[in-house]
Amino acid sequence: MGAVCSFSLLFLAIFGVISLLPAVDLVRAGFRTRPAEGGCGCRPVGELHFLVWNNGRMQVVHVHVYVKAEFVAAFAAGSAENARCSIEEAGIARFDLLQQADDPARFILVEIYRTLDAAAAHKATPHYALWRDTVAEIIAEPRSSTKHTNLFPDDHGW
Repeated sequence: MGAVCSFSLLFLAIFGVISLLPAVDLVRAGFRTRPAEGGCGCRPVGELHFLVWNNGRMQVVHVHVYVKAEFVAAFAAGSAENARCSIEEAGIARFDLLQQADDPARFILVEIYRTLDAAAAHKATPHYALWRDTVAEIIAEPRSSTKHTNLFPDDHGW
């Protein structure tokens, strides 16, 4: 069938032409998933693990926080300190603090964990407990979050 890039594999799977599981069989069949260096051709890889939900992949969490207007500066400062401590953890690849441009009282924390266990370990740290307990009093509504699995760039690119 020749070289087929990730998008084509996903397209074929969505329309039922192929099954993505087991992923190893796709690799053995000659499917290729990552672009070759310096071009848009494909090169073979050892697995298609990114197509399997959280099968050892990094977990990306978006935490949405709406802060009481009088506490925006305090929340930003405290959350920045929490982020600085968090990125020192071995299991965290990235920890971003974003403020919404058209509503400065709304924030998103983008937390990228190398494993599912790393997310649990983060929640056991003293700096997380301090942040969680502090923000509980200054948020306008309960925090919400969505969990995602990293697809691109692959985990080795972080």
